Amino acid sequence: MDERRLKRLTKLVQVQRQIQALHETRHANHLASSVAAENEAHDLIERFDGGALSSALFPDLYHKRISNAFARRDEERDLAAGEVRHVVSATLRADKTDKERQQAAKMLEEKSEERLRLERAAHVGRPPK
Repeated sequence: MDERRLKRLTKLVQVQRQIQALHETRHANHLASSVAAENEAHDLIERFDGGALSSALFPDLYHKRISNAFARRDEERDLAAGEVRHVVSATLRADKTDKERQQAAKMLEEKSEERLRLERAAHVGRPPK
């Protein structure tokens, strides 16, 4: 029973660490997308301010694309903040489960040592054959 519990807890810790890594990756992707959207907005602003022919012909289109880029940046930042909360909760769950796994391993080791001591004590009390 104890060995099965230890194996289950070990697998659970592995899965929870994978979930934690997934959320960390998603957080990083959202941050990268946020930076990319902000860079796009600044590039569009530079082109618009640079007096390009297309900016003179289609100022509304430039303004709309700039606004959309800033909106994407803000949305990605919000998503990144949400992923941070997921990372924290996944980390806490994994750490708690890992502590339980360590306690189960310690109990299993103590039982094994106790069994070994009892076997040795039983052998000492028997006459040699």
